[in-house]
Amino acid sequence: MITSYKKARHAAPSDKMSSLKKFTAVAVIGLAAAVSVISAASDGKTAYISDGAQTYTVAADTDDLNAVLSEAGIVLEKGDETVVTEQSGDSINIEIKRAFPVSVKADGGARFLNITGGTAAQAIEKAGIKISPNDFVTPSLDTVLSEKTDISIVRGVKIYLEKAGGSKLVYVPEGTVKEALEKVGCVMCSEGNKGISESTKVTSGMKICVDEVLYRTTYKTEKIEPAVIEEACSTLPAGEKTVKQEGKEGKSETAYKEKYVNGELVEKKEDKTTVVTKPVNKIVLVGTKAAVTEEPKEIAEEEKSEEETSSVFADFGKTLKHETTRSFASDESSDSDFGTGSDNGGDSFSYKRLPVPRPGSARSL
Repeated sequence: MITSYKKARHAAPSDKMSSLKKFTAVAVIGLAAAVSVISAASDGKTAYISDGAQTYTVAADTDDLNAVLSEAGIVLEKGDETVVTEQSGDSINIEIKRAFPVSVKADGGARFLNITGGTAAQAIEKAGIKISPNDFVTPSLDTVLSEKTDISIVRGVKIYLEKAGGSKLVYVPEGTVKEALEKVGCVMCSEGNKGISESTKVTSGMKICVDEVLYRTTYKTEKIEPAVIEEACSTLPAGEKTVKQEGKEGKSETAYKEKYVNGELVEKKEDKTTVVTKPVNKIVLVGTKAAVTEEPKEIAEEEKSEEETSSVFADFGKTLKHETTRSFASDESSDSDFGTGSDNGGDSFSYKRLPVPRPGSARSL
């Protein structure tokens, strides 16, 4: 019997796994649990059990597999499998493979299986269904099974395609003429198919006049010119331009769908355009700074000289106007050095006549 157990969730050490003595016992459990024997178990052995993502460790001294699994609280369902491997030491490993449902549809019916893995071909074989190389199986025979995989088998029907250059034998899925021709990439000829329409069911040996249709996608690459953007710049003179950033061309790719009938292009449509590389815009700075006007140097000096002269005469007039002097009557014919007069404003003033200097003599008042 089992003396004790622990539900510690850890895997068997990898070094122990590497030294396993190879032997496998597979137990397929039905509605009532079948009894499987751990033939090499002995007193004091430890069972390491893996059940999907869960792992258990059970100390056992029995060779009853069901008792070991029961002690660990593990229940097997229909289709589940166990793989037992024993080490040369004091432990064994038990792997539980859980079954999942798979359906196989063929010949108007369906069969349901509980299977732990494998490929679509293995499931078809387990379902007892015979297939030929001319049948159409979905998914493909080498597909690895997963939970709720649905396998469909459509029987192949032998027909003859009549076209320019002769007749060709092909196998198409059972169904309508339209479905069959879509499978082989053909369409019915406008003439030469008496009594046959697209909705007609294909039968073995049927002859159909067809046009061969081919679809393909072509691509065209084009340049994308960069835009030119102008930015105002207050540090540049008005109207002056300079390049801040150079532009760079982009690239686009356009896909076209083409249809060929008997090798001749009969239709071409634009599908979509994709920007492969975005263009870089060119940035140009445009000056907005107002120009500064400078006067010619000669004119400026003349104006300055005139201002200084006016200032001298203005000051001289003010001095004469406010000067307090004794006034004398003068006669223009008189030789006197003193005289009186009046200005334009009616104010009177006095003056002293300056002697005419002789050549070489110093000027004095």
